[in-house]
Amino acid sequence: AVVYSRSTDGGATWPVVHSCVDLIGADYYLGFSADDYCITAQGNNVAILVADWTTDLILLKSTDNGDTWTKTIIWQFPIPFYDETTMVIDTDADGTADIIPVPSGDGRVVFDNSGMMHVVFSETFITDDVEADGVGYYPDADGGLWYWNESMGSNAPVLIAAAEDLNGDGELNYAAGPGDGTYYGSGTYGGGLTLKPSIGFDEANRIYVSYATYDELADTTAYGCGHRHTYVIASYDGGESWSLPYDVVPSIEEGGDGENQEAVFGFMARTVDDYVHLIYQRAPA
Repeated sequence: AVVYSRSTDGGATWPVVHSCVDLIGADYYLGFSADDYCITAQGNNVAILVADWTTDLILLKSTDNGDTWTKTIIWQFPIPFYDETTMVIDTDADGTADIIPVPSGDGRVVFDNSGMMHVVFSETFITDDVEADGVGYYPDADGGLWYWNESMGSNAPVLIAAAEDLNGDGELNYAAGPGDGTYYGSGTYGGGLTLKPSIGFDEANRIYVSYATYDELADTTAYGCGHRHTYVIASYDGGESWSLPYDVVPSIEEGGDGENQEAVFGFMARTVDDYVHLIYQRAPA
């Protein structure tokens, strides 16, 4: 279960508030995995984003500090109460397991300066063809990065970023990997090629998003697999259009060593001033 707690005395006490559970409890879902949720708050406005590979992408919002909540389903999983220990993924009942796109569980929700919610998340692909063996995913597939905001209502999220064909050969190139499942040619992060977004806003309410995706120009010889880099994109029109991605890792030509470095798990400060403030993990090959 995902529950909500709040402190109104600077952290001295934390009463558990069960007010959100009725909307995401056993009447709707079997449960959720660890780390597949996030929370943000602005004054008395609180938002919780919850997702798992086999559940809906759920947005809960409260305007009274969590006393009452409303629920929005941004992305609906096609099989209610899906249980990977007893079921397979066959949405069209043709006897063949399906490969379906799902949110990766890394979504972020943030309020902008006017109090509107913005959501970003990555997409991965899963399948399950045998009961009791669990869900499988496709690390070398790229579902991209998706965006939704409160003004979009019941409209579907939109794709705003994905791994780029940096060498211009018409496909994404990555090492084959060992083929035994220990790791994959594009790296092993529990999702697709593009993942781990975060959001920030400047004083003009322009939107900035960071994320990690595969860099096919990086060297693959050190580990037998490629590298991810962290990128930033921006929207100056409320999410209608987005800039080209900016790689925060300097290349050799730029005086760095980005072709031999991995840069992942970026997290952007909500407030953007003259700069985007971003922390991420970088490792040399």
